[in-house]
Amino acid sequence: MTKVKIVQRGNPAKPHEAKKWYGLAVSGKPLSVRQMARQATRNTSITPMEMEAALDLLENYVVEQLLQGHSVNLGHLGHLRISFKSEGTDDIRDYHPSRMVREPRLLFTPSKELRERVVKNLTFELGPVTKDGVTYASVSDYLKAEAPSDSPEGGGVSQSV
Repeated sequence: MTKVKIVQRGNPAKPHEAKKWYGLAVSGKPLSVRQMARQATRNTSITPMEMEAALDLLENYVVEQLLQGHSVNLGHLGHLRISFKSEGTDDIRDYHPSRMVREPRLLFTPSKELRERVVKNLTFELGPVTKDGVTYASVSDYLKAEAPSDSPEGGGVSQSV
């Protein structure tokens, strides 16, 4: 179940327009490698320690391959590759990667199989609400806090007449 945090935001390109509510995915805390290995190897003949060792070997191999300029195929998971931004130059002789390549990053592209397995099985649940830097536990809590103090729902800010 994926929690959806609702956030009110304005469009910076159109500051005069009313703000709208948008949903953002809320990621839970990831398991440690040890916890993941224990869960992934349940009911198998592979021990968690063996899986942890295999992941360590894979990490070292991935780093080695990426540093050699290769993309890395991770089978049914997808692939990893290096990407970056670059400044331009008018004359090709003035291009020097050490000065002009910037913001290198590592990109993961999930395989079609992985993407389909995850996307087709996603379910969503409303989570917290954030407005003007204040986070409420739920939509109902937000609505109660925003209701005028003399309304039956309770109230947020009292208004003087």
